[in-house]
Amino acid sequence: MPERKTLSIRTKLLATILSLIISSFLLIIILFNIFAGTYIRTSAGSQLESMIEDSDESMSRRSPEKETASFLPDLTKQKGGRLGTKGSALVIGNDYTLLDFMQGEKENAGKIADAIRERKISPETLSCEYIKTGDGYYYASSVKDYIRPDAYMVFYIDINAVTGFSRTMNAALLIIMLALIPLSCLFAYRLSKSVSSQAERLCRFASGIGGGHFETHLPLDGDSEFNTIAEVLNSTADQLSAAKEQQTAFFQNVSHELRTPLMSIRCYAEGIQCGVMEAEKSSATILSETDRLSEMVEDLLYISKLDGKNSSRKKELRDLRETLSLCASNQR
Repeated sequence: MPERKTLSIRTKLLATILSLIISSFLLIIILFNIFAGTYIRTSAGSQLESMIEDSDESMSRRSPEKETASFLPDLTKQKGGRLGTKGSALVIGNDYTLLDFMQGEKENAGKIADAIRERKISPETLSCEYIKTGDGYYYASSVKDYIRPDAYMVFYIDINAVTGFSRTMNAALLIIMLALIPLSCLFAYRLSKSVSSQAERLCRFASGIGGGHFETHLPLDGDSEFNTIAEVLNSTADQLSAAKEQQTAFFQNVSHELRTPLMSIRCYAEGIQCGVMEAEKSSATILSETDRLSEMVEDLLYISKLDGKNSSRKKELRDLRETLSLCASNQR
């Protein structure tokens, strides 16, 4: 099975922070454009409706005798609206021919009429429609020309200023996002260095415990989570140190207890060999010490099984009085 490749804490922190920054700014840009577009459209629609309402009275007074004259509503006194820009008007025929326009708006009026024709928008259904020309952005609505039945009066609002502001805000947000990327990398590096250094210190201490070094303790001068781990490792080292001392004392006692019957067996065996002791009496002593030594070895094996991590323990229901009686008989 191939070894699974893992990422370092530094890489994960950097990827997380960069993802958070980029996703946050992209969400801000998307929401800003949605809200800005909605605000521009509603504001332009409200201003266009106001322009149409203000021009109704002027159009109702137009006489058939003036149908060939240039007669557009007076928009010089209009308010700028929430977008801060004033609207204008033009007249087109059913075939999208430009019939009339306001003073100084010939070029813009021609581009708007061409854009409406290219998009095949019916002048009759033109209502707060977004119009994009070669170098301009507009919202336009149309009404029927009362004097010329085959013509429509188109009111439009130039939104180049607010559109430019929106593009400027998008560029500013992108620049801020790009500027935050190296700062986030520096922050992620410093944070990951702090985390990794504390983790490496814990690893070195754990390795020391595995090597039998229980004397040293970790200082609790890191983050709270790492301090908790350090406290657990310090407690583990203390427990292992105490267990080691108990083990050392246990083996010292066991070696002393084992040496006593072994020395007796050796002495009596040498006495028999040299002929200074009676064989029968010495043999009885040797057998007694051998039984004692066997019991001690069996006790050690039993303790070893109890301490074994993998030893299987079978639980049985027994009478405690019988167990105590057996223990008492063994001590006699």
